Amino acid sequence: MGGKTETALIGVDALSYRYPAARARALDEVSFEVERGAVLGLVGPNGSGKTTLCRLLLGLMRPQGGRVTVGGVEPAVYRRSHGVGYLPEQVKLPGNVQVGEFAVLMARLAGLRRREVPGAVDRLMATLAIAEKVGVPISALSHGYRQRVGLLAALLGQPELLLLDEPANGLDPSSVGILRSVIRGLKRVGRTVIISSHNLLELERVCDAVLILRQGRVLGRSLRDELTSRSEIWVVQLCRQDDVIPALDLGPLAAKLGGVGLAADEVAFADEADARAFVRRIETAGGRVEMIERRPCDLEYLYHSLVQSDGEEANR
Repeated sequence: MGGKTETALIGVDALSYRYPAARARALDEVSFEVERGAVLGLVGPNGSGKTTLCRLLLGLMRPQGGRVTVGGVEPAVYRRSHGVGYLPEQVKLPGNVQVGEFAVLMARLAGLRRREVPGAVDRLMATLAIAEKVGVPISALSHGYRQRVGLLAALLGQPELLLLDEPANGLDPSSVGILRSVIRGLKRVGRTVIISSHNLLELERVCDAVLILRQGRVLGRSLRDELTSRSEIWVVQLCRQDDVIPALDLGPLAAKLGGVGLAADEVAFADEADARAFVRRIETAGGRVEMIERRPCDLEYLYHSLVQSDGEEANR
């Protein structure tokens, strides 16, 4: 990747990092850009480098190879001068402090003037539906409310850049809905958001683009427009209780016909004829197919197809 474009807030060029005791790189010459006001999703298996990338973007670690800039400067410089909202995967909050007291403290640390603090805190508490918890000690909160308080702290000061590492991890549907609304609101006012998540459905709903990582490398990048313009897929759902199914060695059979495994009992095909051929092979061997249906092509299919192709390439 060349130099950062004028519309990009973040520029990552051949970024590499290896932890001291690790045999392989956590990040291996990763390159991408993020435009101002965009919402980018980071997705990949555990150990793919998502959290390491977030820490490098925050300036908490320095690259061992390549370069990363935020706003044209090093991440640590940008964070000190502009502030960056950060919600880590494991939110650690002081348990003996009430929610309201913690919010006021974080507002002051975010640089808000004393007279600005009450209004800013009240607005965010209403947005995140935690106003009722203002006098409750943080130690008494559920996981979902703790995540909301952590998100409140990240949003105070209205930072231009927010990094959210697995923000929906363990959240109930109500909290996930609030998170989704907050991200859309940030996009409307031109904030730049990077979300690391395993929740492909949520990423597809809120992100403008998704970066797919595996073993520290970029497998692909998908824009929302590209996903919606892709062809439909055909999904075959198998009856896994049949003894004959495991004996068929489904992985190679599906791959030979261009199939992509979505789950232990689901295989997707880009072409209907290949899907029908797969069904015939299963039924000829004495297995049963629960159903075959046509679905829109989505991020789940793209993710699994890229990871599968990369695994096959590595095994050659």
